[in-house]
Amino acid sequence: MGKHSSGSLWNGGDRVGRSGYDGRMVAPNIRVNSHFKLIAIAGSLVLTLSALSASVALAQPPVYTYEIVASYPHAQDAFTQGLAYEGERLYESTGLLGSSSLREVDLETGAVLRKVDLPPQYFAEGMTLLQGKIFQLTWQNQVGFVYDPATFAKIGQFSYTGEGWGLTHDELHLIMSDGTNRIRFLDPVTFQVVRSINVFDHLGNPLNNINELEYINGEIYANIWQTDWIARIDPGNGAIIAWIDLTGLRTSGEVMNGIAYDATTGHLLVTGKWWPWLYRIDVVTGGATPGITTPPPGATLSATTQVFEWTSGTGVTRYWLYVGSTQGGNDLYNQDRGTSLAATVAGLPSDGRTLYARLWWVRSGGWEFADSIYTAASGGTNPPTNPPITHPAITQPAPGTTLAGASQVFQWSSGTGASHYWLYVGSSQGAADLYNQDRGASLSASVSGLPTDGRTLHARLWWISGGSWEFADFTFRAAGG
Repeated sequence: MGKHSSGSLWNGGDRVGRSGYDGRMVAPNIRVNSHFKLIAIAGSLVLTLSALSASVALAQPPVYTYEIVASYPHAQDAFTQGLAYEGERLYESTGLLGSSSLREVDLETGAVLRKVDLPPQYFAEGMTLLQGKIFQLTWQNQVGFVYDPATFAKIGQFSYTGEGWGLTHDELHLIMSDGTNRIRFLDPVTFQVVRSINVFDHLGNPLNNINELEYINGEIYANIWQTDWIARIDPGNGAIIAWIDLTGLRTSGEVMNGIAYDATTGHLLVTGKWWPWLYRIDVVTGGATPGITTPPPGATLSATTQVFEWTSGTGVTRYWLYVGSTQGGNDLYNQDRGTSLAATVAGLPSDGRTLYARLWWVRSGGWEFADSIYTAASGGTNPPTNPPITHPAITQPAPGTTLAGASQVFQWSSGTGASHYWLYVGSSQGAADLYNQDRGASLSASVSGLPTDGRTLHARLWWISGGSWEFADFTFRAAGG
C-alpha cells in the first residue's frame, strides 16, 4: 500500500507520501503468553478442547530475523506495491496517481525491461501471476486488470468491493488483502469470493493493515503496513504462524513493501517504496526469548523471600517483574528492573496458594511478556487450611530452553492426586501434530522426529485429577537448524 491521505495513522490505506508520511514505525502488538499456563477443566477431553478453542489465548508466535545474501539496485521512482518472481523474471507493480505502472525488471541491474503505465485515475496496488496471466489491483477504484505476461497487453479486467491492497495466489485462487484483517480468496475466472479468513494475533486482537502478500510453501507472508514486520499467516484459519523482523533493512525511501519468493534458492526478495535497493535475504532464527529460570516454573517456593532470576534474551533492553495472586497480577511485587537479570521479592505468602510471575521486557521498541506459575511456601505464619496442592509440571527439559536435537525425553512431576497423564507436542499451543500419546501413570515420554529449525515448540501435559482432565502448557525452542 502507499496512499496520500489525511487522518489518523491507522485509518486504513497507506498514507505514505513525501509530504504525508510522518516517519513513525509502529510494530505489531506482540505479547508472549506464558511459558507455563495452567487451566483446570471440567468434563471430558473432547468437550474441553472445543470449549477452550474460542477463549484461550494462543502462544506467542516465534520471531525470526534475516541475513542479507545479496543487494540489487532498485529504481527509486518505484513506489512499490507488489512484487513477484516467476521463471527468473521479476515483476513489479508501482503506485501513486499519475505514475502507477506494471513493470518487468532486471534483477541484477534494476533496469526496467518493460513497462505499461496505468491511466492517471488509477492507483495501482498488489500484483501476482496465476494460470499464465498477470493480475493487478487498484487501491480505491474497485477494479483490477489482467495482462498477458508475454506482451503486457491488457486482456481483461475485474471488479471487487472495498479497497485493493495486496495480491498473491495459491494453487487455485487469487488471495487478496484490503487493509483490514480480512484476506479474501477469489476464483481467478469469475472473481467471486470463494472464502475469506480473518487474521488475529495470539491475544485475539485483529491484525489490521495487512498489505503486500506472497504465498510461500503453504503460508501467506504479509507486509504489515508502516512497520518493518512480515507476518506469516495460516491460510486455513488466519492464525499468525510466525513473525519476521526486518528492522534495519531500510536505509532510505519510504516504508517496506514488496515480497517475492525465489523457489529455486529458497530466498526472499524484499524491497520498499522508493528504496534504492532490493535485497535477497535468508530468514534466520530470531534471538532467544527471556524466561525465568530460578525458581523453575511450576516449583514450590521454600520461603517468603525468593530471588527470581531470568535469561537475558536477544535484543532486550529492559526488564520489569510482576508477582501476583492472579495471572498478570502485581499485588505482591511490581518493579522496573532495568537491565538486571534478577529480583529479590520479599513478603510472599506462606499458605500454599498459587502464585504468578510475569516477566516483561522491551525488544524492538515494544513490550513483551512471559508468565510462570508457582506454589507458595507453606507452614509459615499463615498456615493453609488444607494441604497445598502441587500440579504436574514438565521439569526436563526446563521450560523455555532450547532442545538439543530431534529426539527429546520429556519428564514431569507427578503432582498431587494426579492419576493419569497424556502428552501433546505440537507446532502451536494445544496442537499435537508432533506427538500425541497416552502415558498412563508414566512420568516421562521419549519424543522423536522433532524439527530442528529453531521454531517455538509447544508441549501440553494433560492429567486426571478428581475425575476431570486438567492441563498445563509449556514452550521450548527447537534445536537450531
